[in-house]
Amino acid sequence: MVFDSGNVREQEGVMLQDEIRKLASSIQNILRLEPGVTSPSYVDVNNNLASIQTTSSHVIFGRRGTGKSALLNELIKVGTDKKQPTIRIDCEDFKNHQFPDVIVEILRVIFQSLRKEFPIWKFPRLRLKLCQELRRLKTLLESQSQSEKSIEKENQKGLKVGNSGVGEALTSSRTTERETLRNTKLELIQKELPKWKEVLKTLGDSKPKTNAYFLIVDDFYHLPFRFQPEITDIIHRLCKGTKLFYKLATVRHRTQLYKEIDGQPVGVQIRHDFIPIDLDFSLEKFPSTSKNLRNMMA
Repeated sequence: MVFDSGNVREQEGVMLQDEIRKLASSIQNILRLEPGVTSPSYVDVNNNLASIQTTSSHVIFGRRGTGKSALLNELIKVGTDKKQPTIRIDCEDFKNHQFPDVIVEILRVIFQSLRKEFPIWKFPRLRLKLCQELRRLKTLLESQSQSEKSIEKENQKGLKVGNSGVGEALTSSRTTERETLRNTKLELIQKELPKWKEVLKTLGDSKPKTNAYFLIVDDFYHLPFRFQPEITDIIHRLCKGTKLFYKLATVRHRTQLYKEIDGQPVGVQIRHDFIPIDLDFSLEKFPSTSKNLRNMMA
């Protein structure tokens, strides 16, 4: 019997190439997870999934591709299995929206999602209340849009005047007008916030066996950097004292969660208002990076 070692090595090489292609294909399929798609083999090496399931608010920091969306999708999967209500907001959908309109959009997503949790045949009064709040939010958003369009039209008129200086004066005036309108909108949202919180508390009390609702805010860094503290401030204040807990994912260097305006704190502060989860691993943090890689290979 003649044993052809060369032929065996060639066959092994072909098989290895096939396995490599399959691995490369699998990696490409999970490089960018879409909403509702879970990782085929999620490995929770740092116990992050267990941590994020607790009734606390979290902010997940990590560069693109570090697994923020994968972690949130696994949380949704676990929540579905346990009948844990989750509300998902993809901030990339709102990255071109004006501030503070984006806050109204976020609130609409929250109430629309909650409406599904309370069928009209079982919770007629609560369902009616949710529908009323959604109509009010829609009205608020439409009135804002009309005001913005009016200012933009006036700006265009000012630009057509030319270089006489009148156009510049009109444009400056409209810019000030836009800032005033923005502040007025934000004040209106802040005044309405206690009413929305009461609605959330009522909803939570209506299902005493449900101890928490998770508000998942993915890709927060897409929202305007300048206004991120105001947005997180509204989210935090809405959730505080209710059964709604936010799980916010973002890129650290593209995020501003806190600032002071006229001596008043705006936004959220690490460990005071939320628990951080850091998914960034690099040679700058060699011990933790080394430990993480060893855990993944174990």
